Amino acid sequence: MGKKTSTKGKEKKWKRIQENEKRKEGQDIVRKANAYHGNLMEEETMDGTFTRFPYENHTIHVISYDARTLGQERLEWAFRICKTNMKQLYENVWGWDDAKKMEELNHENARFLLACPDHRMEPIGYAHIRFEMEDSRHVLYVYELQVCADAQGKGIGKLLMAAVETIAQKMDMAWILLTVLKENVGAVNFYYKLGYRLDDSSPGAVDPMGQCGYEILSKPRESFGCVSEVADG
Repeated sequence: MGKKTSTKGKEKKWKRIQENEKRKEGQDIVRKANAYHGNLMEEETMDGTFTRFPYENHTIHVISYDARTLGQERLEWAFRICKTNMKQLYENVWGWDDAKKMEELNHENARFLLACPDHRMEPIGYAHIRFEMEDSRHVLYVYELQVCADAQGKGIGKLLMAAVETIAQKMDMAWILLTVLKENVGAVNFYYKLGYRLDDSSPGAVDPMGQCGYEILSKPRESFGCVSEVADG
């Protein structure tokens, strides 16, 4: 009579085919995003969406760079801000390594969004992002969100995350993911206020009783763009 294939077996095979197709589609989207080296903020800044943010009676411009266009001076600035803000928190969880952090910032697929006031020579904050695959998901991953000490608490982080979500939508990413240290309570509350929640891949989701010092938060595409609706404070 020959080999008989169960209905359940066919369903599993079809599911695998669908998952592979979805993964391949995501890989193509990530590849295309990483191949784009233009100004990720060009269309948004042209209509003023991110150039009318008030700060000390001046205007903030959010400007995008990749690892090649950022330049050594700004790369070192980004490293210094991160080290100043985060070294102690890193030490408490997985340790701080100058060379490793600089290598991460200088990765070929690194993208940067800089918050640049029109009255200061240096930026006052930045987001370091990448377009990546996380399992079968094509995501924008926020590696760092850093704001200079004298500019914190003034809406700069929210401005940068609004830009991040706009870019994720523009580049057709399915999710935004980020890592946050549990000890950094202010950052945890900030992201939750913006609508980010515990990702299924996070240590706290896998083992709620675990003692891991960090969590992975995420937001799906259908929720992108709501940052601007969140009140400051």
